[in-house]
Amino acid sequence: MKKYGYKGGIILGLMLFAIGAFLVYPAAGVRSYTFFLSAFFIIACGLAFLETAANPYITALGDPEQASFRLNFAQSFNGLAATLAPLIGGMFILSNNNLSAEAERNMSPSQLSHYLDGEASTVQLPYLVIGWWYYWWQ
Repeated sequence: MKKYGYKGGIILGLMLFAIGAFLVYPAAGVRSYTFFLSAFFIIACGLAFLETAANPYITALGDPEQASFRLNFAQSFNGLAATLAPLIGGMFILSNNNLSAEAERNMSPSQLSHYLDGEASTVQLPYLVIGWWYYWWQ
């Protein structure tokens, strides 16, 4: 933060988050756990930069006597988002097709692969939208 400042840290965080979200698309295409994990690690790094840069920036803005109020108010949205994001995201990403172990055993390898490709592809569009959103905010 000393070298690039708060604004640079926020922009870097947004960029990393967007890159990670865009990487989910090819990760879903190849259905690679390592690729997914790498994409989500990049997203987490972006969030870490955002958090590290935004908190001191919030305290530096405005009246110094109100800094703790601004920081607490901004941080209150983290808890709200942590609660609502999985609920809302689950409506767009998760399907209601849960295979039992028996149904999975009864599928041929090509049927199972087709099913898993369909399940993995459900994350592609939402993460493209998320990546575009974060990229646009730079």
